Amino acid sequence: METGYPAVPAAESVMQDESGREFIRLGIGVRKDVIVEAGFRIDPELPEGVSAAMSGLLALANDKAIMAASLIKAADIARCLDPDDAETPKYAAIAELMLHECLRNYSASYNKARAERLQKRETEGK
Repeated sequence: METGYPAVPAAESVMQDESGREFIRLGIGVRKDVIVEAGFRIDPELPEGVSAAMSGLLALANDKAIMAASLIKAADIARCLDPDDAETPKYAAIAELMLHECLRNYSASYNKARAERLQKRETEGK
């Protein structure tokens, strides 16, 4: 299953097993430090609750600044899910982990690009 996955994501996070089989892939598109698009791909064999948690995550993170999105917790995601499902906390925790890994990856690529720009500017200035 796939939902609105960005054509060229600014960052991604992937949950996979030791053999490389992907279970979940989250991607975000960012403009001016705001998440302007987000989507996920999920193995259809995973429980529907995981997909619901990822959908809840997208609803919470879309159109949020990166810093605001970093404050989204499993409890926030769980409020978007079925409160009677005993697995809801686990599914929400998975979605939170996927988001925070994706945001760390975005931050790392942003910082690398910034360092490269500064290095280039310094080199051209000599």
